[in-house]
Amino acid sequence: MATITVDKPQLVGFGERTEPTRVVVDSSGTNFAHRDLVTYGSTSGIDKATGGASDTKLAFAMDPDVEHDAYYEPIESGAGTFGDGSGYAQVVLLDGQLLEMSTANEALATVDLGAIFALTYDSSAATAVVDLSTSSTSGFHIQRVADPVHGGDVGDTGTRVVGRLSDSLCL
Repeated sequence: MATITVDKPQLVGFGERTEPTRVVVDSSGTNFAHRDLVTYGSTSGIDKATGGASDTKLAFAMDPDVEHDAYYEPIESGAGTFGDGSGYAQVVLLDGQLLEMSTANEALATVDLGAIFALTYDSSAATAVVDLSTSSTSGFHIQRVADPVHGGDVGDTGTRVVGRLSDSLCL
């Protein structure tokens, strides 16, 4: 059994709504970049998701728009600021999208496949992960193990799994 390096989420395949959506950024929030999960505050706009199970209204931060060369995507320019000045970011809405995510806390077991687990935030890797120690009725529904080439297998900690977020967590 191995411990796999935790990595950021990744979109898998193409769902119905893979077009990016332009959203307001919380300029006083935490810097985020491509492949981060972001959360939408009640009035403040999009911010990096760092609350784990308490994060709701989640979306997936996109790459800077090639045509507009980072106009929409925040660029880190200092602690707690976004360097682009536009106040907007591009995100993909996750309702129905397949995501590949890392697991945390314990080794992935065969019985975990098909189960739903809460999310947590791995501060050392600075990313959201699937919390195998907390089963849930709303969270990340594991559908399968990712290709072992992409990170781990059953029995490994930090294994990459493919699944969907519950609708209640999605923006």
